[in-house]
Amino acid sequence: RPSGCFSPPATPPTVTTVTLTLTQDGSKITGKISAQGGSFQTEGTVSGDDATWTVTHKNSDGKTITITYKAVVSGDSMKGALIGPSAGMSRDFTGKRGGK
Repeated sequence: RPSGCFSPPATPPTVTTVTLTLTQDGSKITGKISAQGGSFQTEGTVSGDDATWTVTHKNSDGKTITITYKAVVSGDSMKGALIGPSAGMSRDFTGKRGGK
């Protein structure tokens, strides 16, 4: 289950701490991602151990962007990739449940 609080590693140089808090209701997940730049609401779906969610926010230029996260949850760990709005913008990430 992806419910809980995860702490994925930060993506230097702009972010120092990231916390992902998810709640699962059936196949739906909701929550927020909190980082140095603020908190952003997220929603998505889960099927078995696979979770997908999106975050939409304005970047520093004021443009609205959507980032999609895809992850596999195994016990207290999460591993996946985030896919940004630009072609080729993708980063792998991992996280551990129990973050604050």
